[in-house]
Amino acid sequence: MSLAVRLAVAAVLAATLMTGTASFGLLLAMAAVYGCADGFFGPASSALLPDVVPGEQLAPADAVVGGSTSSARIAAPAAAGLVVAALGPGSAFAFQAAVLAVAAGCLAAARLSPGSAARSGQAGPLRQLQAGWAAFARLRWLWLLTAEWTVFSLIILAPVAVLGPEVALRHLGGAAAWGLITRSSGDGSGRLPGRPWSSPAWFR
Repeated sequence: MSLAVRLAVAAVLAATLMTGTASFGLLLAMAAVYGCADGFFGPASSALLPDVVPGEQLAPADAVVGGSTSSARIAAPAAAGLVVAALGPGSAFAFQAAVLAVAAGCLAAARLSPGSAARSGQAGPLRQLQAGWAAFARLRWLWLLTAEWTVFSLIILAPVAVLGPEVALRHLGGAAAWGLITRSSGDGSGRLPGRPWSSPAWFR
């Protein structure tokens, strides 16, 4: 569902930007919808990993997912900046929609392992949310880290995300420069492959 929502948002943004019909209100609404859908994807995809990977392959699979995710977070901003600089923002969102479509197809083709909680239906969505919240509240380091990241996002990341592109546009040459800046930021803040301390797979 998260991939489908984000795919729809990217497609709407691509169409409206290419046709010159995008408005500021539409951009705000699409950003809110995309952000909410994206917020669900990370925890859900990590929790799903033990249901599609045999137990003996769980650690290598988690390392592959973590490494590829970190690599993508480093490479994607630079690639996006180049696409925007060369073809415009509408084309960049069209490319993103295509990537999300491929990801959705791969996820739809995944098969749950026998005996998985999702396959057996042992826990409904509400019970899963209740169990997840209980686990979150029990781990002090996790909710303290979440609170810290929330404050950091509001005070640091939000202003940088708004003012950074404007500064790059006025003084640094535009989208390509901002893509390079965000890529360099990813080099410095990328997570280690595997993330064994943060993956839900290790709390099963």
